[in-house]
Amino acid sequence: MNGTGPTIRFDRISKWFGSQVLAVDDVSLDIAANEFFALLGPSGCGKTTLLRILAGFESPSSGSVYLEGRDITAVPPNRRAVNMVFQSYAVFPHMTVGQNVGYGLRVSGLPRREIGRRVEEALALVRLPGYGDRRPEQLSGGQRQRVALARALVKRPRVLLLDEPLSALDRKLREDMQLELVRLRQEIGITFVIVTHDQEEAMSVAGRIAVMESGRLVQIGSPSEIYEHPRSRFVADFIGSVNLLDGRVTGTDGGVTALDSAEAGGPLRARLNGTAAPATGDRAWIGIRPEKLLVDRRQPSREGNALSGEVLEIAYLGERSIIHVRLDSGKVLKASCPNERRFDARGIAAGDRVHVSWSAENGILLTD
Repeated sequence: MNGTGPTIRFDRISKWFGSQVLAVDDVSLDIAANEFFALLGPSGCGKTTLLRILAGFESPSSGSVYLEGRDITAVPPNRRAVNMVFQSYAVFPHMTVGQNVGYGLRVSGLPRREIGRRVEEALALVRLPGYGDRRPEQLSGGQRQRVALARALVKRPRVLLLDEPLSALDRKLREDMQLELVRLRQEIGITFVIVTHDQEEAMSVAGRIAVMESGRLVQIGSPSEIYEHPRSRFVADFIGSVNLLDGRVTGTDGGVTALDSAEAGGPLRARLNGTAAPATGDRAWIGIRPEKLLVDRRQPSREGNALSGEVLEIAYLGERSIIHVRLDSGKVLKASCPNERRFDARGIAAGDRVHVSWSAENGILLTD
């Protein structure tokens, strides 16, 4: 292996199911050593198929898969230095925790003493020391997921694959396990690849994210890059929440593009943020994250975009409130406001006339 090369390389992978369904469409992707990488997208986008191709459970219709520089496209799953943790845990109910974790080692024919030592190490890694004699029915959902992780790690894979591993857990436990996954990856120093449709989960655990749509990779980057600089309306809308205002480009000056938007009831401005300037007359959209919007009864004093409307409703969510404002054009925008603002002297209530404003720098210009 080239020491500077990627641990995983997908080279022009496509996968057809029959002659009608193209699940993965010409995907090329490199994943670095010790990286925590997320494949993110809606159901049916091809992310799980791509993971199963890496694991060896599916064969690509075309293209090749490389692990540490070696072509493993035709290598069977049990001969790849890759292990997979499934959504359903797949913990054997008739075995103890220790027997579950050591199952793969027994199949490989390791000596009993070596199996016992490595099972204890794996259980300690997932913070279940002393649980070897327990039965699965004595464990919580989170503990069963840890057993599944230990069983995957005990064989010391070069890559750990995680297929929606936390989707069956409740929110609080899921957040705790996300932190555990990050800790594990740092502690054992191997490559993690997670498949998820949960945007918050991907952004919480991964150093890089690949967003998939209809079998194709549509954007790859760090969580902040994808959130702050989405390349399309699909990515902007799928990663977090976004307000989209449709319009026509009227010109670009000094890195700021102006749009005329019927949905806004007038002109808007957005900074290009490194994208190519669209031509005058082109259709474009401005995306604004809810937390970037300022809602106030008073006319905003700062330069930027300012629209008027009426507060439809306010949803209280503890640390923040979501304010829905219907613009005079009829378009509804959603603003996210910290609750220390909600209860000050400028407190806002349903039915109030308000101004919604944001700077040009906080508008995301989208042409797709």
